[in-house]
Amino acid sequence: MNQLRTELTQKTYLELLEEMRKDGYSLYALYKDYRIVSLAGLSWRVNFYYKRHVFIYELITDSAYRSSGFGEKEELPIN
Repeated sequence: MNQLRTELTQKTYLELLEEMRKDGYSLYALYKDYRIVSLAGLSWRVNFYYKRHVFIYELITDSAYRSSGFGEKEELPIN
């Protein structure tokens, strides 16, 4: 996360994270060989225009793993 939000200290990050989680924020990690390579921070929202939807706050891949295909959409076979 510090590659994306370079201005945050660990203390500020943890304080904000605690508050954001109360508002429905979730942080997901993608691992490769027990190492976090990508993060997605999101929350479910509801409004009149989009109805129920996901709002993505953060989406980052570690600089050492960029262009490795982690963000590609995999096509699923239709049965």
